[in-house]
Amino acid sequence: MKCRGCHADKLELILDLGEQPWCNNFLTEAQLGSEPKYPLRLNYCKGCELLQLDHTVAKETMFADHCYLSGVTQTLQNHFYEVAAENVKQFAIEPDDLVVDIGGNDGTQLMQYQKCGINNVLNIECARRVSQIAIDNGVRTVTDYFSRAMAEEYLAEASVRLYNASGVFFHLEELHSVIDAIKWSLREDGVLIVQFMYAGTMVEKLNFDTIYHEHLCYYTLRSLNNLVGQYGLEIFDAYYSEIHSGSIVAKITHKEGSLNQPSERFLKLLEKDKKYTIQKFYEFAQQIEGRRSGLKDLLTDLKAKGATIYAYGAPAKGNTLLNYFGIDKTLVDKAVEINDLKIGTYLPQSHIPITRESARDRPDYYLLLSHNFADEIIMKNEELIAEGVKFIVPFPSLKIVTDTSFMRAIVQLNEENVGILPEMEETLKGYSAADATRCKLSQFDSFAGLAKRVWDRLGSSIDTVLELGSGATPLVQHFQSWADEANQGLRIITVDGNPISADSPHVNAANHYIIRTDIDYTFANADTQQIVQFDLIVSYEHLEHLNDTQLLGFVANLKKHMHADSIFIATASMAIREEHVSAHPLEWWTDFFSRHGFEALPELAEAVGTCALTPDKLPYNQRLESINDIVVRLKR
Repeated sequence: MKCRGCHADKLELILDLGEQPWCNNFLTEAQLGSEPKYPLRLNYCKGCELLQLDHTVAKETMFADHCYLSGVTQTLQNHFYEVAAENVKQFAIEPDDLVVDIGGNDGTQLMQYQKCGINNVLNIECARRVSQIAIDNGVRTVTDYFSRAMAEEYLAEASVRLYNASGVFFHLEELHSVIDAIKWSLREDGVLIVQFMYAGTMVEKLNFDTIYHEHLCYYTLRSLNNLVGQYGLEIFDAYYSEIHSGSIVAKITHKEGSLNQPSERFLKLLEKDKKYTIQKFYEFAQQIEGRRSGLKDLLTDLKAKGATIYAYGAPAKGNTLLNYFGIDKTLVDKAVEINDLKIGTYLPQSHIPITRESARDRPDYYLLLSHNFADEIIMKNEELIAEGVKFIVPFPSLKIVTDTSFMRAIVQLNEENVGILPEMEETLKGYSAADATRCKLSQFDSFAGLAKRVWDRLGSSIDTVLELGSGATPLVQHFQSWADEANQGLRIITVDGNPISADSPHVNAANHYIIRTDIDYTFANADTQQIVQFDLIVSYEHLEHLNDTQLLGFVANLKKHMHADSIFIATASMAIREEHVSAHPLEWWTDFFSRHGFEALPELAEAVGTCALTPDKLPYNQRLESINDIVVRLKR
């Protein structure tokens, strides 16, 4: 097969998920066992860098009567409104400007433009039942596949001010016809908004379940730019969003158009995008193959103990996960849904029945297949979890949610309009505990030398800082003071369980937010579905309070908050106390972090660590010989 993007004969196989049915082929009882299966293989083009499938199931088979609905998820509705509001403001869209949504589903995105005062909207949706829902929602809709021929029938040349394509560009069998039509019909000052699940995030979070037959292409910024560039179009603005477990919203216009001025946020993303090479994709495939048994083993063990297990939701992506892992109706009793188009059918290959969600029918465990909306679903079921129902979350790491306190802390901050790093599109989740003695404000000055050494060595490369177990935030507050002197913007999150922390006079509310949580057990097991990657992470005298199991959770969460150049600086006490369950020597910590994908930076540790302090200035009045300095980064 030739590349879908550039037509080159340069495809390399990355990941083979075997023969699978197409994921939205929800079955009637009479169809069980007769569903067709097709190769599901992810390939990479060495010519244009596009990730893609090498087998196409005809669009008439997959999309003519699909049952996916955008409007059933409040998180997605909120996201669509934010997208619409930003675009109307950014591009000064007028009420009569034509806004077209390609594959606009039930009209949810265009309804948000209508809320913003834009009345001239057109939805192009191929699925008959779904397009009728859009019409019923008051959205002008054409039931058809978008193409150059279709555009010439319904649109005029250079007539569209804004095109939206949300979760559509990876579906397109006639990819080039669609881009050609957009180019032909887009005004000189027009813009194409492409929202796509980001291949980079798929790799980082191991979200292989986004690979299925409906998704023919998987984009990085570079591969998307290479594709639209063939038609005289170019990305000029883009940002990252946590929707669908990690997406990019890219804004595209004519190369020679008046809008084509690259934004700073796009250029920064493009620089980070460079790391997603074919080698990175090979590593992703190896990790997926190595995770194949974990979830099935867990479910098998729970069933052997007599547990009832339901799937919460029946998204298309869940079928890739279930079928590749070999999970079927013998392990999952049923799937519960609120989408009327799916209720009463069966999942393909696993043959798990889909029923309506009911308060009267509760399992011991819910398997959360819609993990990309984990926050909304888990908070919606907060009372249920408090009553003892557990949620199994398969990504980004396998875990069982039994407590929602950490999520509640995030929600409360947002409801209070505090915001967490408002300049960032991602949202941190994850927290730790702190020793109560750290909240003594008299310790503030003892951190000055330590903070200064770190800042002198690393300050120019630091924009974001996370402190885990922060007490009254004396350490990061010194970072803030040095940043202010250098007129350098610095964004900080601190995490601590002690109520005194939030009352610290050292907190600058303009750019420094505290997440006040309960104790380190929660951070060790927290579900960090939405992730910020920080330049510097610090944790002083916290690690020794975590037992072996908690340390594994801590490290897993830590890695999610780090990029390739992040530095983690910590101290760990060797003082023998009842609460110090991991009072280990430095050699133990060096080996521990090495086994979990980190490399030590001993020279930096010597330059910035507590060992450079005089004994009377050691934090918390510890003796010099009882402190280990740990400075590591991810292995390269």
